[in-house]
Amino acid sequence: MERIPFPGCPYVSHFTEGTGACLLSKGSGIRRTAEESMLIYHESARVRYRFGDASFEADPGSVLFFPHQSEATYEVLQAGSAVCIRYRAQATESPNRPMLLTTYAPKQLKDRFLHFANEAASPSIGHEIAMLAHFYGILYDLNRNTAEGNRRILQEDRIRPSVAYLEHRYADRALSMKQIAALSGVSETYFRQLFERLNGCTPMQYVTELRLRHAARLLEETELSMDTIRGESGFGDAGHFVRCFRKHFGVSPEEYRANKIGN
Repeated sequence: MERIPFPGCPYVSHFTEGTGACLLSKGSGIRRTAEESMLIYHESARVRYRFGDASFEADPGSVLFFPHQSEATYEVLQAGSAVCIRYRAQATESPNRPMLLTTYAPKQLKDRFLHFANEAASPSIGHEIAMLAHFYGILYDLNRNTAEGNRRILQEDRIRPSVAYLEHRYADRALSMKQIAALSGVSETYFRQLFERLNGCTPMQYVTELRLRHAARLLEETELSMDTIRGESGFGDAGHFVRCFRKHFGVSPEEYRANKIGN
């Protein structure tokens, strides 16, 4: 992770058309910027971008920067919500290439993007000032996070074996956090604390999200029964599975499958 080359804060002259919350549907296309630059926060969407020879895969929680006068092909791998900020700025030092600024936005940064989107969607007296305040707060958090990047990378490296195990074995209902922490040579307490500090959620919340994403993929791409999908995703109790799924996606598994088929 590198320091973002914004000189302090750029002077934003105005936000341009297309700024605000949006829904990204599965598919591919080309994204271009003219005189404006762009920040995209991928709230629940997962998108693969290609700029010439460089490519980025932006998972949920990622923030991607597009410089002005750039062009990228993209493929939406997982449909979902995003917040797009298009702006024109005057700065003595301007980034000239796309960058993945963060791969997992902490809660405060996520909230800033969502507050920005709310202000953009509901114009009222003084909303331009509120949008600017949220925007500069976003830049502040991004710069602060990257300034702490070296320390964060060291911490991520410390528990990387445990996280990799979680990401490959999340469907295993016999997961033991003590044994998982031991893979990185740390105590269970330290692993939990460090994981939550880095990711903004507990290890089990992360596992639950991975299980739900897997279940959603199976609902979209297969005709497996609900019991089979529940089991293969790591959920033991049917009621718990439905409650978690509804809380995360806003609909039941059956409704999710019906909506995807209908689309």
